[in-house]
Amino acid sequence: MELALACDFVVASEGARLGFPEITLGVFPPAAAAVLPEEIGSRRALELLLTGAPISAQRAVENGLINRIGSEDDALRLLEQLAKSPRCALVACKKAARRSAAPRLAAAERIYLEELMQHPEPVEGLRAFLEKRTPSWRKVP
Repeated sequence: MELALACDFVVASEGARLGFPEITLGVFPPAAAAVLPEEIGSRRALELLLTGAPISAQRAVENGLINRIGSEDDALRLLEQLAKSPRCALVACKKAARRSAAPRLAAAERIYLEELMQHPEPVEGLRAFLEKRTPSWRKVP
């Protein structure tokens, strides 16, 4: 889902379940933490980021996380519509629309790497994910 936030348009199938499960591994999705609050509001963003619970495609549309529910053909029609516009105009518009996110992304990356990853829990969470097991969290006073 974090990758989808970087996309201009997202079309999901009816049965899609979308979310940010990173918190269950003891980490967080830095790009989502940086841009999601501005995209959908801080309360909605924090609910998704802090619980890691997936949501339906319908709720993702309602929250503005995806553009629409549809098929692969629907997504291709959207791309064909975009292809009718001059590339230089599309690129300039995207650059202007996404410009303000850069400082927030840099701050989120710094927090992730310099603060969070200094703790043993994120390392354990990621290792457990790769080993397909439940994390064994260390109790911190």
